[in-house]
Amino acid sequence: MEASWRECAFNTEEALKAANTEVVNQRERIAELLGQLAGLQGEWTDTDVMRITTTNVGLQREVRP
Repeated sequence: MEASWRECAFNTEEALKAANTEVVNQRERIAELLGQLAGLQGEWTDTDVMRITTTNVGLQREVRP
């Protein structure tokens, strides 16, 4: 019984380490994507934003019944 408990604790610790690594990786990826988004936003003109917004509204109307 003691060995099972230790094995369970070890497995739990390993799962926690893996989850923590995944969280760190996802946070890094989110930071990369936010950086890319900020870079793209700096390149858009007001005309671009208006065109994209208008297109988006039109597409939303097509999708909704």
